[in-house]
Amino acid sequence: MDAEITNALNTVGTTLNESISPGDVATIIGIVLAGGIALYLTWFGIRKLISVVKNAMRGRLKV
Repeated sequence: MDAEITNALNTVGTTLNESISPGDVATIIGIVLAGGIALYLTWFGIRKLISVVKNAMRGRLKV
């Protein structure tokens, strides 16, 4: 039983090593970082826009 489990795990590990390259991992990390930066900048921009609109409604315009 233990030998079967070990053999199955070795097969899975070999398959993963053959199908996933370091370039794939770098691509995924790049996509995640780019998405995170885009979400952060969008959040920052929306906060700034809300602040500008609120201040304009109060009669205080600032850039």
